[in-house]
Amino acid sequence: MAFKKAAPAKKAAEKKSAPEKPATRKAAPSGKSSWFSRGIGATEKETARQADVREALSRSRRLFIPPATGQKKEVTKRVIYLDESLDDMFNVKEHGYFYKKGSGKPPVFKTCLDQEGGECPHDEGGNKGSFTSFLSIINTSSWTDKNNKEHSNNKELHPFKVDQFALFRRAVEKASKGKKAKLRGMVFDVVRLQGDKSHPTGDTFEYVETLDLRNPKDLAKYNLKGVDLKPIDYMTDLAPQDWEAAEAWLKTSGFGGGGSGKKEQEEEVPY
Repeated sequence: MAFKKAAPAKKAAEKKSAPEKPATRKAAPSGKSSWFSRGIGATEKETARQADVREALSRSRRLFIPPATGQKKEVTKRVIYLDESLDDMFNVKEHGYFYKKGSGKPPVFKTCLDQEGGECPHDEGGNKGSFTSFLSIINTSSWTDKNNKEHSNNKELHPFKVDQFALFRRAVEKASKGKKAKLRGMVFDVVRLQGDKSHPTGDTFEYVETLDLRNPKDLAKYNLKGVDLKPIDYMTDLAPQDWEAAEAWLKTSGFGGGGSGKKEQEEEVPY
């Protein structure tokens, strides 16, 4: 008579799994971080930092075109100019301070107190600055902020260095077909080419069309209804700090020796 093989007896009690250990917080490397600071110097540094934040928030965004990556040979932003003519271009000498690449800090631009050079704490500190011209634009490109909110049709400053402006002027005059250029309403594709020496605010300027910014049909074409189309108030937006404020900023910013005028970090954060 055949008997079935008996199934193995179950264990009286299952072995309990060991409870998971609570995750331990990784200790900060010794000497590299601290939850406190001492002395008036730390207070002065934080005061200057907060002043920089307030100043940055009160100023208009600058046009910034990210570098071409991968197979892209260029990056384009379509913009609409708001100033009546090139004669309305606003010129200053400004000092650029660029943090080390990877810091995540935006570059800082300070308007010189003396366009002719010399009578300015930034010049005395060793940062000689450069002549920069500005126009007001509507940047029709969309972008997403850190809170995942989408923006478009921002009013921005378009900064030009001398060599850039020469190219832009030729493009405007060509589009005007020899007539006196009326810049307001002109639409251009501003192109940043590939390469280390490309301009973050445009290498070439391709004319698209001219809008009548009083015409509802033209406004609807770019969804401009309700958008402020007045040029930026340059006298307010680009006003320099006074001498004492500039000296205080240099003292607490880490750029006391004049800082870096080199474009070491421009790709990290938009102008």
